[in-house]
Amino acid sequence: MWLSVDPLADKYPSISPYAYCAWNPMKLVDPDGKMWKDSTDAKVATEIRSSVMQRISDIESSINSCQQKIDKRMAKGKNVDEQLFQLSELQNQKLLLEDFVKGIDQLGQSEDVVFTFNPTRGDYHEVSLDMSDEYSINYQSGNDGNLVHETTHAIQLYRINFCSAKSMSTNEMEMNAYSTQYSFMPSSVSVLYNDSGISPSSKMPLAWVKGLYLIRNGKKIYPYDENR
Repeated sequence: MWLSVDPLADKYPSISPYAYCAWNPMKLVDPDGKMWKDSTDAKVATEIRSSVMQRISDIESSINSCQQKIDKRMAKGKNVDEQLFQLSELQNQKLLLEDFVKGIDQLGQSEDVVFTFNPTRGDYHEVSLDMSDEYSINYQSGNDGNLVHETTHAIQLYRINFCSAKSMSTNEMEMNAYSTQYSFMPSSVSVLYNDSGISPSSKMPLAWVKGLYLIRNGKKIYPYDENR
């Protein structure tokens, strides 16, 4: 039994609000009473949320170390511009990932639509509306960086469509998704094909996003810049 009321109890008036997994814990998994399509989706959401929380903790440690370094250099009258830039990057990464955690909780609590995770192979990764009330988060199998990226898109779409959030252009959505991905796992972004000449950072510039390309039949394809 739950020791408190199921947060989605109103959706199941025929079941006790204290019933865990509708009295079927052998078949179902429901760690927090929130909504995903099935137990596998809830497990993926719980695991990636936990990984992001760990990354936030690591960033907080780096922020503290960076601040200590700044204090020491300032006390000696040394220039701290580089350290202040690093501190700003770390603080922005933390904010992006904290917003991701809030967002994935929103997806789990949604009463408007359900979300399901779909690991895929190859270049196919996107968020698609499979039915009128079901979004599929298609991500590269085994790639947690891409999983965070596509889940960020799901959060964006949910907020725009159901939370009265401001609409975003495609490029704005990609900038935010890649910035969140980089904040979580920098290496997953650094290995992408890019000819912008700009190093990735926690605030991904539009030029970097437009410089991304795929190689198809020996040719470069720029998915985020239709004019190239």
